[in-house]
Amino acid sequence: MSIEQIWNSFFYQVRLLFIDAASPFIFLLRQVDLELNAAQVWMLFFTLLFVGYAAQFLYTDFVLARRGRRTTGTVVGIAPGNESSDRPKIEFRDQSGRVVVFTSHLGVNAVTGTIGAPVDIVFDPQRPKRAREVGRSGAKAYHLIIVAVFIAMLAFATVMAKDAVY
Repeated sequence: MSIEQIWNSFFYQVRLLFIDAASPFIFLLRQVDLELNAAQVWMLFFTLLFVGYAAQFLYTDFVLARRGRRTTGTVVGIAPGNESSDRPKIEFRDQSGRVVVFTSHLGVNAVTGTIGAPVDIVFDPQRPKRAREVGRSGAKAYHLIIVAVFIAMLAFATVMAKDAVY
């Protein structure tokens, strides 16, 4: 057996494993008159994961807008990004005086790239770990636009996977 045959055989088995894993969902979707193949089921799964992430992100913004408290935090470290930008670790004290450290979802900028720099933040008094930097609306909008474009591409791929040859 050649290396190419071994390689193809291995990935054929992996393909069958993914089809078998998707088959219960295909059965359930057929019960509600939706005809999806295994590729579409997997694409739908990943699309829904990112929709969940976007919903959690927007929910956090909603909660912070409704009951958030503002304070000043201090950059205490920089979390290195593997394939994304470095993100600042910010420390602050909540209303009871406990120290809380969180890692921002935004990349470092001229201010947050310096350890010891003061940063205005907003936090949820009921869950102080739920905190964000104040301002930086452009960076936040960019983050949401990237997520929305990615979700749209996944949704498009889900629809187009109907005719996929895999």
